[in-house]
Amino acid sequence: MMKTSLKMGLSMGIFLICIPSLSQQSYFVHQNNGSDTNSGTTPSMPYQSVAKALQQLSPGDTLFIMGSYKNKSYATNYQYQSSTDSQLWHAENTIKINNLHGTPTQKIHIRSFDKNAILHGDGANILRISNASYLQIEGLTIRGEVTSIPLATANKLQFVYLDADKVGDVKHPKLNELKFRNEECIQNCTPNQVVDGEIYSDISSLTIVRPSYIDTRGLYLSQAHHITLIGNTISHMPGGGLRVAECEDIHIENNEISHCSKRSYSGTHGLVVTKTVSSRTDSDYRIKILRNTVHHNYNEQYSWAPSKRIITPHIDEGKGISLQRNETTYQANGDIKINWEHGRILVANNIAYFNGFSGIHSNDGNRIDIVNNTAYFNSYTKSITENLSSSPNGGNIGISAVGGRDIKLINNIVIIDKNLSKSALASNLTSNHKLVVKNNLIFGSDLQGNTGTIDEDASIVALQEESIMADPLFTNPSTGNFELQKNSPAINAASTVEAPKVDYYNKLRSDNAPDIGAVEYFSTLAAVDVQNTTPFFPNPVEKSLFFDARIKIPRGTLLFNMQGQDLTHRIQIHEHSIDFSYLPTGCYILVINNKAYKIFKRSSN
Repeated sequence: MMKTSLKMGLSMGIFLICIPSLSQQSYFVHQNNGSDTNSGTTPSMPYQSVAKALQQLSPGDTLFIMGSYKNKSYATNYQYQSSTDSQLWHAENTIKINNLHGTPTQKIHIRSFDKNAILHGDGANILRISNASYLQIEGLTIRGEVTSIPLATANKLQFVYLDADKVGDVKHPKLNELKFRNEECIQNCTPNQVVDGEIYSDISSLTIVRPSYIDTRGLYLSQAHHITLIGNTISHMPGGGLRVAECEDIHIENNEISHCSKRSYSGTHGLVVTKTVSSRTDSDYRIKILRNTVHHNYNEQYSWAPSKRIITPHIDEGKGISLQRNETTYQANGDIKINWEHGRILVANNIAYFNGFSGIHSNDGNRIDIVNNTAYFNSYTKSITENLSSSPNGGNIGISAVGGRDIKLINNIVIIDKNLSKSALASNLTSNHKLVVKNNLIFGSDLQGNTGTIDEDASIVALQEESIMADPLFTNPSTGNFELQKNSPAINAASTVEAPKVDYYNKLRSDNAPDIGAVEYFSTLAAVDVQNTTPFFPNPVEKSLFFDARIKIPRGTLLFNMQGQDLTHRIQIHEHSIDFSYLPTGCYILVINNKAYKIFKRSSN
């Protein structure tokens, strides 16, 4: 039966390849080797600029990005000299897409050509999309400058800003003009130099410009609808990784967002969805956040906003998935906006680990379902970076909801640092706010693997149902493998009504007895007869899968994802190794000489 299922899966993969492409035309862009006088319709004659290609796109077309693509002022070897350096302020977008529209039956696809395609940027955003619809952004690698920006540089720029109201046409950075009590400058972002509770001036009435260099976002989507973001890798952004604002019908699936938010002055996060809108009265999901891996997103500076008169010198931001101001009304520029009266938001089958403060958090949101996610050690700032045994701040270190109504926290696994005296599930809502909490598994651990019970939030305890406090027995969380061991208490313990039909690997869950958490036990093995021994290493693999030197990898070797789609074209097969570096994290089936092997691809970070 299992072998038959594998044949069916392989047949599906071959069938998918044989389907004629709906794309009317493919265009190619290579910034280094292209020219805007080329035809742009073949890989050998690419355009040089995305702007040129965008002028040609029609519904159903595909744009392939080749090679390294950077913003105009990008400086590979820039080193900070002073706050007047133009590199800090240019606020460019590497790629800007505005007013681009596909149709319901013919989306416009924007994707990487191969694993060598990487979008870089040191301005405001690497990929900025606004006023767009029916697009699919897939397989892009978006990489920021965190590793090139010393934390000391970010510290020096923490309180630097331009006051455009005062300087007119000649703009000069106003360094540290926040002090209300005296004129002393704050040179570094340290608790010793910013006193807890110290009073500062409110400068929100001014036109404030702040350095874009240490706050670059990866992908920023606003005022758009019917956009699919799938299979993208966003990493090492000084600011936020992915931000979605004032949008509806957005599908965010199978992306990896990591190592973002580390240099920002604005309290940013890995994945943010804010101010969701609804233009119709249906109750379906307007935002779907599914099967994403969000990890190592944390702040290394505390934040201040121009309106803040008191700056608390503690880091308490840096979330994995952050849902913000998705309530019925919100205030903007003194006006009350009505933006989110119908529809729901779904956050399901995501894995969030080693984020700064909170794996998944909703702040002032309505009609949100947070279901079958796995959150592990999302107190990275205190637990690891600062290595503290207690925490006076950052109370939301698991999955939490503050403000709003009609929120469900169901079937999630949440593991937290037991030393911080915080709660795995936290909320200030009650059953009167239509908060539902049931069938979650929570537990505490520490970095040495010592486990123990944890404090519980009183509001959660008052209404939770069928909660389990036990070790979920992950296979190997240190390598990002959150599969369940065979005796895990999470197995068969989920609420069947709310459990998604598929799991993190997009495999079918049990209809009658689904598991708690993102990964269904043995779900990745359901369609294949996996071999007991393997001729290769390492597994999980980061970049290259190596074979015994005596074994040559035969022609006809195939790779499939868990949906049965043939992905052989996305790997490079050498004589004794296979390059997996272009694939996103996840589970795959490698078929060699008609034998199937389960391969885990993990992040190389």
